[in-house]
Amino acid sequence: MEISIIENSYEKILWQYISEDALCIELKDGTVLELLSKYYSNMPEIRQWLCSKNQLNIVNSYSANNDQTIAPFRKRTIKGSFLLSFNGIVAFALILLCIIVLLTQWPSMTPLGLLVLLGIPMIILSIFGLQSYYFQLDQNHLIVRNHIFLQVRHSFNLENMKVIYFEQKFKKEPSIRIIDKDYHIVSFQGATLKDRQWKSLMLNLKNQGIKVIDNLFYEYST
Repeated sequence: MEISIIENSYEKILWQYISEDALCIELKDGTVLELLSKYYSNMPEIRQWLCSKNQLNIVNSYSANNDQTIAPFRKRTIKGSFLLSFNGIVAFALILLCIIVLLTQWPSMTPLGLLVLLGIPMIILSIFGLQSYYFQLDQNHLIVRNHIFLQVRHSFNLENMKVIYFEQKFKKEPSIRIIDKDYHIVSFQGATLKDRQWKSLMLNLKNQGIKVIDNLFYEYST
């Protein structure tokens, strides 16, 4: 029996196959059991328990880089321009359209119409916000911030990271999937980043001793 602690699996939703994080168990008869992380709230605990069993044949567990000597360097910010991105252009055009409609229809505008007119841009901006993260890297932390929700700030200690996946799920923006030493997983999309900026982030993380899996360009996996 072989157990792949961190694996990509494909789930069929309607006619599409979506890549998902999974725990895969291959039995002696060749049968493969795939447990998708999103359906198991205790998946980090399951992975930790399996890794503690020395008699099991474990693969893809990855080792945290706790002993890696990290070279000092100044904080680097890796981000694109939201206003020049596709999402930014759409958001700007939509806001401009709403302002024009508001100014021209103001005398006859009903409260419901005003609510709809203001609500649609806010919903669109919220959706774009979920796709518009950028990254900062210093000697000890990877910091994730957002172009729209300026108060959002996630900080991850490099010493606690097992592996970072760079990937693009079906019809979604390129993203990173961070897996820490306790197998907790979090993902962030970066709609504003260009290819060169994704590559720069990968190389900087590699230089800091972080395990990188490159499923975007298939050039920088370590």
